[in-house]
Amino acid sequence: MSYLVLARKWRPKKFSELIGQEHVTRTLKNAVTSGHLAHAYIFSGPRGIGKTSTARILAKVLNCPQIKDAVPCNKCSVCLEIAEGNNIDVLEIDGASNRGIDEIRNLRDSVRYTPSQGKYRVYIIDEVHMLTTEAFNALLKTLEEPSEHVKFIFATTEPHKIPLTILSRCQHFSFKRIQTQDLVEHLKHMVKTEKIKVTDEALFLIAKNADGSIRDAQSVLDQLISFSPDKEITVHTVNSLLGLVSHDVYFQFAENILRKDIVKLLMLVDKLVNEGRDIGQVANGLITYFRNLFFISLGEHGEELVDVSQDTKETLVLQANQFPKGRLWQILEMISSLEKNIRTTRTPRAFLEIAMIKIHNTMSPVMVEEIVGKLVELEKKLEKGTNYSVSEPVTKTDPYVKPEPVFIPVQQQKPAQAEPVQQDLTIDIVKQKWPEVISTLKKQKMILGVFLSEGAPINLKMSTLEIGFGPNARLFLEKVEAERKFIEETLLKVLEHNITVKCVQMEKDNHVFKNNEGSKNQQVGEQNEQNEKLLQDPAVKTVMEKFGAKVVKISKKKEDAKNGRDR
Repeated sequence: MSYLVLARKWRPKKFSELIGQEHVTRTLKNAVTSGHLAHAYIFSGPRGIGKTSTARILAKVLNCPQIKDAVPCNKCSVCLEIAEGNNIDVLEIDGASNRGIDEIRNLRDSVRYTPSQGKYRVYIIDEVHMLTTEAFNALLKTLEEPSEHVKFIFATTEPHKIPLTILSRCQHFSFKRIQTQDLVEHLKHMVKTEKIKVTDEALFLIAKNADGSIRDAQSVLDQLISFSPDKEITVHTVNSLLGLVSHDVYFQFAENILRKDIVKLLMLVDKLVNEGRDIGQVANGLITYFRNLFFISLGEHGEELVDVSQDTKETLVLQANQFPKGRLWQILEMISSLEKNIRTTRTPRAFLEIAMIKIHNTMSPVMVEEIVGKLVELEKKLEKGTNYSVSEPVTKTDPYVKPEPVFIPVQQQKPAQAEPVQQDLTIDIVKQKWPEVISTLKKQKMILGVFLSEGAPINLKMSTLEIGFGPNARLFLEKVEAERKFIEETLLKVLEHNITVKCVQMEKDNHVFKNNEGSKNQQVGEQNEQNEKLLQDPAVKTVMEKFGAKVVKISKKKEDAKNGRDR
């Protein structure tokens, strides 16, 4: 006897053997037992999930002489002939190759004949969406007023291509993709019965790669049996046959990102290219891997959304905990944009290398979210009235490492005297009073003052003030935008005008987007001796250690201020 492929050998013979389609089988069984049968059905869903098998089972149930509780006997001549596709009362038609009006006219003529063996003549049309418009029109009248002995079952992967006039005359059942775990359990039962040695990890990878299609999983398993007939099938075997990139490779990508080792990242890309791996497939694998890491970082509820084996999940949990909060989403966003570029370029390797360099750069500087969190913590520790501003970043020698922000104590400033009410407010007046706006805001909300100091007034139209932010200050812009009403109240106090704030992100850093409170004209007050005391403050020392800060500026002493000397 010739070899029978697993997909045919394990084709379901009754409703209870169908996997993951309980909502369909339950309705059909109840319809059969209660006698509430429709004259036409549409089974839609992805490939390889049991649509045609369900149609054959329903045909058996309708015509089997030994039917009991909607379960065919699968032993009588009717059941055996239907299973083999040879029954005269059950006609299976391929909609792709019999899509014209002539074929449908012949079908319409044959509908008049009564069944030879069973109770019904059953017409199963696979890929029914391939029929022409004329063919569908020819089918309409038959569907609307069919003979009592006729049942139609249509199967399709694209139900949206079926005319509404046809859909409205049929009962529509939408089949689901089979969940990975259900597919794994079915494959375990199958290999145990067939006495095939396969590891659980390999079965999970087969099921995952099948994307919910049981037929695809069975076909891959058939290939693996031929590829490795006398050996145990492992994950390595599956990867080798299907040309998949091993899970360990993505683990190495993440590890090298954590270690900030750009050389090893680029060498890993080189290795994959030399092995002939498809860069688009690598990008998709990276998206899936970091998507899983991100969801796991969200906690228990996030872990439920990760569809991997238990051993793999444990590895992902350990690795996800090593990434700083917020970094995984940033990396995932970069890789997603990489996948789009790869589809339209002739040099996918270059895009993957560039993406790795960008990701490496994001791991080097302190993220803005971390800075904000530490600023909030610092604000609680410092005494009231002690202000801090963000200075220019310190340049580092490593070309891949972005500079880190340095936090420098700024002298306590006296509130500027309010000027008389301006008859006509101009942008120059706003710029002149901008330090006073920042200072007033910091006294009420210090962190918000720091955010606003990263922007600068750039234009005044009517009563709308445009505040510009640099290309890398997106987060500051969003925080200021969220507190816009509060800032407008502060502007009213200082400028004595009703001002509407509009935040603008600049393409180029062609403005000074920082607080000007430290300018020479505004610096008044504290002695160098007071600064020295402030630098000895335990809280200040802690901040400088955390951020790796360096003193880049010391304010003037009173006796030196007149001579214009800096210390």
